[in-house]
Amino acid sequence: VGDLADGRFERATQDAEALRDAYACAAQRWYDEGRASHYALAPVHDAGALEAWYRLGFGQMHAHAIRESAPMTPVVTDGVLRRPTRDDIDQIVELEFVLPDHQARSPVFSAGPSWTAEELRADWEEDIDDPKYRHFVIERDGALVALATACAATVSSMHSGIVGAPDGGFLGHAAVRPEARGHGYGRAL
Repeated sequence: VGDLADGRFERATQDAEALRDAYACAAQRWYDEGRASHYALAPVHDAGALEAWYRLGFGQMHAHAIRESAPMTPVVTDGVLRRPTRDDIDQIVELEFVLPDHQARSPVFSAGPSWTAEELRADWEEDIDDPKYRHFVIERDGALVALATACAATVSSMHSGIVGAPDGGFLGHAAVRPEARGHGYGRAL
C-alpha cells in the first residue's frame, strides 16, 4: 500500500477492480515479509466488490447470515450423493486436505492444517457415526470426489450470539477434488 501513496490507493478503495488489482500487487511482497495471514471482508450488498474478490481467488470461506431454510432436492447427475461409511474413512482423510491445500496457494497463503492424517483418521473413526454431525460424500466411479460436514450451530464453538440462532445450521467443512470441480457437487452438498 505504501507504493500507492500517491493517491492511487484512495482511488482503489472506491473501485472494486482497482482495489483487487492493488491487493494482487501488494500480496506477494507482504507474504514474503512474513505477513502470511490475509483476510478480506466484503459487504454482501456490494456485488462488484464480492465478484472482484472471488476472481482474485479468495472465494467465500464464511458467510454470516440468518434465513429460513427451504426444502431442497440435491441433484447429482454424474455420481452418487450418500452418507459415508467406515469403509470410506481413508478417502475422507484425503479429502480433508483438499481445501487447506487449495488455500495454501496465492493469494490466500493460509498456514494449512496442523493435523496429521493419523489424527484425522482417529477423529473420523470417533465421529463418523455421531448423530450430532451430518456427513455427506459424492462418489463417482468408485472414488469419493466431494465431502461436506454440517452440524447444529450450537455444536460449533465459534457460534454464539446472533450466529447461534435457535435451529441454526453450520457447514463446518466442504471440499471437492480439483479434477471433479465444475459438476455441481459443491452445490449439491
